[in-house]
Amino acid sequence: MNQPKGNNVLARLWSRQNPHSLYLGAASVIFAVTLIYDIVTGNKPASLMLSWFLLITTLTLGATAVYLGTRFPVSVGLFCVALFTVASLIFLSPLGDEQSAVSSAQELPIAALYLGWFVKRPYGLWIMATMMVLVAIMIFNDPLFHPNGTLGVPTALQIIIVSLFCFIVGSVLWRHSERLLSTDSLTGAMTRKVFRERVDQEIGRQRIASQHSSLILIDFNDFKILNDQHGHAQGDQALSESVADWKGHLRETDSIGRIGGDEFAILLVGADQRQAAETARRLQQTATHPWSWGAAQIAQGDSIDSLFSRADAELYRAKAVKR
Repeated sequence: MNQPKGNNVLARLWSRQNPHSLYLGAASVIFAVTLIYDIVTGNKPASLMLSWFLLITTLTLGATAVYLGTRFPVSVGLFCVALFTVASLIFLSPLGDEQSAVSSAQELPIAALYLGWFVKRPYGLWIMATMMVLVAIMIFNDPLFHPNGTLGVPTALQIIIVSLFCFIVGSVLWRHSERLLSTDSLTGAMTRKVFRERVDQEIGRQRIASQHSSLILIDFNDFKILNDQHGHAQGDQALSESVADWKGHLRETDSIGRIGGDEFAILLVGADQRQAAETARRLQQTATHPWSWGAAQIAQGDSIDSLFSRADAELYRAKAVKR
């Protein structure tokens, strides 16, 4: 039985969303509600014109973010934050009225959460600090927030404190999402992409430093047989236990990455090829499942591909000997 066409459209639309597009879609609804209320209750022509402009912009950008989903760029979202921050500064200044100032107090924390969650470090922190300084200046000059003003000092403090709190929450969410993206969920090793970036950074550092660093490539022996005879759960356990064992014997400066299904790599900072070989042999002594390895020291003029190629050649020779 075919599903209704409308359900298929909604399913496709939902499938291409990510936290960024969903957040902007939800934020646009909240902003739209507050802006409509500002338009209905506002009494200053300048505030009303700005509210209408922001309402149209909000609905357009929110709908675009939901429609594009994962393709909606963070740079456009950052532009939206900048636009609403400027508008909030105007509303919090003597040019705004009481209702628009209250709406800004509700909207700034949403912008702060966005800066903490979706804008890369340290740019989000710099933008947030600048925004808070400007907000404090506007509030200080607006009679509504003076001790005898309609809104008073407590409201002014609430705007700043809640915005800072939302930025901190966003930062926690950012760190959590970065950890999910950079860590293999089964073993806790770095993902292939992040590990290669780490190795590339070390290669760049080696060009200006005399310290040696080396790469170890690891491939589990007869891993397909283990999966076929004992099940994938047993294979997964062998991988996760092995990575946990390696972490227990390596330094905090060393890095472990999962390159493929049962292929791993270890970056040893400050270790030449001889020391890397000694480390690999020491790790093999406590191995719960046999694996082979090949090591290569970072050399002048190395690229990440040439380094991996040399280590892979050593690994291939080691596996050939075992056969």
